Amino acid sequence: MTAPDLDAVQARADAATAGPWTVDDDRQTAYPVVRANGRAVAGCPTSGLGKWPRLSNAVFVAHARTDVPALVAELRAARGARGQLNDLYEDLEAHDAEVLTGATAFEVLTHLSRILHAWDTATEGAP
Repeated sequence: MTAPDLDAVQARADAATAGPWTVDDDRQTAYPVVRANGRAVAGCPTSGLGKWPRLSNAVFVAHARTDVPALVAELRAARGARGQLNDLYEDLEAHDAEVLTGATAFEVLTHLSRILHAWDTATEGAP
C-alpha cells in the first residue's frame, strides 16, 4: 500500500464545494443527489432496476466532505507523533548510558523499537 500524498488529498478537499453536504433522498429526482447549500454537487444514478441502490453511495459522498479533511488531519498528527517517537528512540539509543542503566535501558529501547517497527509495517511508504 502506498501512502497517500496528504497535500494532494487536502488540495482536492479544499477545492471541493464548501459543506455541509447532505443527501436529497426525497425521491423527487431520478436518483439520490448530494447537495451543498441547496445546490446539487453530485448524483448517484441507479442501476436501472427502478430502485435506489446507490443511496449508500450518496451518503458516503456527502460524508466525505467532512470525513476526508478530518482523516488528513488525524494522519498528519499520527505521522508527527511517529516522528517524535523516532526522535526519542534515537536519543535514548545514543545516550542510554546517561539516561538509563542496565536492563531498563535495554527494555525501553526494545519496546520503542517494536513500536516503530509495527508503525513502519502498518504505514509502509509513509514518510
